[in-house]
Order: sequence, then C-alpha cells, then structure tokens
Amino acid sequence: MPAPGFDIALRALAPEDIVPALEIRHPALADPLRLAVSPQNREIAGQAYTAIALRLKLADDRAGRAPRAELRMDNVGREAMAWIARSGGGAGATVRIMLCLADGDAQAHTPDWERTLDVLGIEVTDTEIVATLGYDPGLDRAAVALRYEPETAPGLF
Repeated sequence: MPAPGFDIALRALAPEDIVPALEIRHPALADPLRLAVSPQNREIAGQAYTAIALRLKLADDRAGRAPRAELRMDNVGREAMAWIARSGGGAGATVRIMLCLADGDAQAHTPDWERTLDVLGIEVTDTEIVATLGYDPGLDRAAVALRYEPETAPGLF
C-alpha cells in the first residue's frame, strides 16, 4: 500500500524525483542484488543500491495466461552476470520492485510503493540481460476441485 499522498506526488513530480529500485533475491544466495535506476548510487532503507539503467515493461493482460512483466538491463557490468552465475541462472529468484521519492539531498530513503514478482526466466545476450517476471500460474488454480453450492449439490441446500 503506497504512503498517503504518494499517488498525487507521483503524478505531480518530475520523473527525476522518483527513483525506481530493484532488490533481486535468490534462496541460495545470502546477499541480494540491489539496483537503482539513477545516475548515481543510492541508499534506500539503509542498504546501498548500485546505479544502473533499466527498462521495465509492465505486465501484459493476455487471455489464457498469467500476466508477465519484462525487465531489461544492459550487459555492461560484472555484478549482474556474477549474480546470475552464482544463482544458477536465476531460477527461483524474486524481484522486489520499489518506487522511492528522492529528497533534497538526492537520496531515496524509503520505498513508497513496492511489488514482489517471481523471476520466470532470464535470457542473456552479449548486449542485454532480459528477465521475465510474473507469478506462479499455480496461484490461478482453484483451491478445491468442487465447491458445494446449490447448483453442484442441490440436496444439501
């Protein structure tokens, strides 16, 4: 849930006042990869975030499949590739996407909006790293196979 007034501030502020940040975690790794879309490194919630250029394509809404988002970053630094290698290709990782309002000293101290998505797959080329984000399609399944309603069990009602 966003902080009070965050939606109004998001629409009113210039884009440079909003700092998107990512925290990529994997169960096999103790330290998450922390990245901020910013020209300089940031400190968010007491943690250091490395500045990087990212492109995020928001989730689509296609019939018959779970929504998917796409995260693209340039394959220019060793940190992301080292993290992908240590995590065994990133399978099972989660990405916490945060938006932070930058204060006067160009630091973003706390996330004002956040969502966590699963990493469904990572593709690496010579120039780009592309991660497909979403959630487990198993979450779309019904909890029970048959519900007892007047239509399915008229004798009970």
